[in-house]
Amino acid sequence: MTFGCYVVQVCSNRQRLAAEEAREFAVREVQLRMAGRLAAEFAHQIKNPLAIINNAAFLSNALNRAKRPLRLRLK
Repeated sequence: MTFGCYVVQVCSNRQRLAAEEAREFAVREVQLRMAGRLAAEFAHQIKNPLAIINNAAFLSNALNRAKRPLRLRLK
């Protein structure tokens, strides 16, 4: 009878540890997913203004080379 109780206790502990590890894995998975989304948002927020600045600089250089005002180039 003692051996049977020990086996049940070991199995119970293994199940408890497996459940705890599964919970920890799920929490870490969510944390990593959130960190990835945050990094993507930061990259987008940095890249978007840089694209606008690059486009404005290109347009400015093109207008300076043509030596025409902007309103004449848009007609």
